[in-house]
Amino acid sequence: MAMTKDGPRGTWRRSDGEPVEFADAEAAWIAAARQELLETAGRYGAYVTYRQLADRMFEVTGVETSMLLSNLMPKILGPVAQDGHQRGEPPLTALCVRQTGEEIGPAYRLVIELADEQMPADLDKHAAVSRLRCYEFFGADLPPAGGRPALTRKVAAARERAAKREPRAAVICTSCYLQLPPSGRCPNCAA
Repeated sequence: MAMTKDGPRGTWRRSDGEPVEFADAEAAWIAAARQELLETAGRYGAYVTYRQLADRMFEVTGVETSMLLSNLMPKILGPVAQDGHQRGEPPLTALCVRQTGEEIGPAYRLVIELADEQMPADLDKHAAVSRLRCYEFFGADLPPAGGRPALTRKVAAARERAAKREPRAAVICTSCYLQLPPSGRCPNCAA
């Protein structure tokens, strides 16, 4: 394993630090990711972040990598999506979201392409519908009404905050008729 000032580099076994071929690790991670997503699909309203899924993959396989999650997860979620599509399953990858804002990641676009659908304007809404399909298909205990598509908590909260914001009326300089910045001082005429 190559070491850098920031720690190990490459792909290695947790137990002894020995290097592991990336292709071997990738195959194990794909299988572990699918299993974790299947378990997640069994719980209505559940989803995981990229970090949570990666940590679980590393734990189950005993193999880690220094690759950035933004580069690693499409390599894992793409094959999971393709496998599920071939099996006729709803897209398990809808259950995996970005850490910070809990929005769907760019790898989810593959789901749309595999289904030969038009790219929706709102991928998060599409993923919410897909998550509900996963819960139904994989046997989650649904509410008596059957459940409903739901955005992730952070996406829903961000959209609610955005909807509550009222647009601020533009203030115009009475001398030169330019829109004033938030300071209220005209940068053109200093009025």
